[in-house]
Parts: sequence; C-alpha cells; structure tokens
Amino acid sequence: MKFMSNGSHLEPNRQFTRLSLLLSLLIVSIFWFTNILLFAAKMGFSYQSILEYYLGNEEIFRTPVSYMGLLETTHAHLFAYAILLLLLNHLLAFANISPCWKTVGIVFTYGSGMLDIASGWLIVYVAPAFAWVKLLAFLTLQLSLAVVIVLVLMSVLRPRPEG
Repeated sequence: MKFMSNGSHLEPNRQFTRLSLLLSLLIVSIFWFTNILLFAAKMGFSYQSILEYYLGNEEIFRTPVSYMGLLETTHAHLFAYAILLLLLNHLLAFANISPCWKTVGIVFTYGSGMLDIASGWLIVYVAPAFAWVKLLAFLTLQLSLAVVIVLVLMSVLRPRPEG
C-alpha cells in the first residue's frame, strides 16, 4: 500500500494499480448498496420489523431465528467483515488524509460491525430492546463504510502536491 502513501498510484506507469483500486472500490460500493437492500428486504428499518425477524411473529407465521441460524450468520459475517474492513481500512491508513479521519473510520467501521453482529444475539438472548442497537449499529456501519469508501476514492483520484 506504499503506492497510496507516496502517490505512486498516480504516476502514468501505475495506471493498472489505480484501475485496480478504482474497480475494487466500485465492487465494494455495490456490495455496500446491496447490503442496504438486503437489510431492508429481510428485516426492515423499524423496531417492530427487526423484532419480528429475530423473535418471530405467530400472526404472520414467521419463525424466530434459531441458535444455529444466529451462529451461521455470525460465522459468515465475522469472516466477511474481517476481509472487507481489512481491505478498506488498510487503504484508508495509507490515504492522504488526516490521522483523525483515519482513526474515526477504523474505529467506527470495526466497532459498528462488531455491534451489528452481536446485536442479533442480544435481541434473542438478553432483551428485545436491543433491536434499537441492531438498527443503530447497522446504520452506523453503513454510514462509516460510505465515508471510508469516499475518503479512499478521493485519495486515489486526488493528485498529490509536489514535494
């Protein structure tokens, strides 16, 4: 990632590195957008719809999420989040932005990602009120991912000053 910190991704002979970075950011952006669509379709953005997703609803014949369902989702999400956040935050670490923005991006993406995963368990096994935590964690994760994507994109596209 040295090419991000020293600006070599902007040199004419580095067009393939820059193209790869831009296409990776495009794919991550599409992933980000479809993640929002999936959340809306599966759970919805209301307290009640999140409760019904995790705890079920007999009136509409929705079964509660099982222990194995939570475990399988957690297992897949931990790996996916680790890879996604490692990629994005590694690029962010070498981006030409202030250390403050880097810290905020890294802390918010990892923190909200972990809280997003944990909140399903909290809803089912601790208290239904954690549905608010699920919604807040998801929205915070999506916002922080969007900010990190934009910051990295700006760093890739912005020419570096000489010297």
